[in-house]
Amino acid sequence: MIVKGISQKKHGSMKLFADGKNDKNREQFFSSLGFEKSRVVSAGIVHGESIATVGVADGGKIIPDVDGLTTDETNLLLTVTVADCLPLYFWNEAKRVVGIAHAGWRGVAKNIVGRMVSVLQSEYGCEPGTIRAEVGPHIQICHFAVGADLISKFGRRDILYRQGSAYLNLSAIVAKQLAQVGVREVTIRNEGTYCLENDYFSFRRDQPHEIEAMVAYIGMT
Repeated sequence: MIVKGISQKKHGSMKLFADGKNDKNREQFFSSLGFEKSRVVSAGIVHGESIATVGVADGGKIIPDVDGLTTDETNLLLTVTVADCLPLYFWNEAKRVVGIAHAGWRGVAKNIVGRMVSVLQSEYGCEPGTIRAEVGPHIQICHFAVGADLISKFGRRDILYRQGSAYLNLSAIVAKQLAQVGVREVTIRNEGTYCLENDYFSFRRDQPHEIEAMVAYIGMT
């Protein structure tokens, strides 16, 4: 069975820190899902497009310099932290494979979606048409105003111009990228992290001195 989801504000911040200050929050949350910390693998998050394939030996570890994880192991929870960025879930039940990725505008511009699908195909034999994908809660276009630096990285069709401002629709770009590589079954959750202040942390909304984040997860039992 595929298990996937995302924590909420009520669970506390899940941001990874070297001093382990949020470890208690994370352990309590993962335990509530039925996973001990020794069965949790965390992506280090560098706003890139690198994907790591992991197994049981990686349980309890933070994998540095990656924004995505894949596995074909059961009872192993793959996780990324997000606070407006898009959590991207991938799975193929027939092949018993799951993946997860963190995608901010940098990751989207670098096409982390295409990289993930390529890894699932080359490492596990998952044809793109057999992969299912989901975009979790993220900042919506209404709150993602951008400047000329970002506009130049994306096509004009990806930008909404309104009252003199430009807004970027990251989930629409991801949906297009998925279609381009042949992934047909895509679900986009349009819950806005900025909009739902009681449910989610939002870096853009809160502008915190120290980042607070949710943790998105996927695994198989």
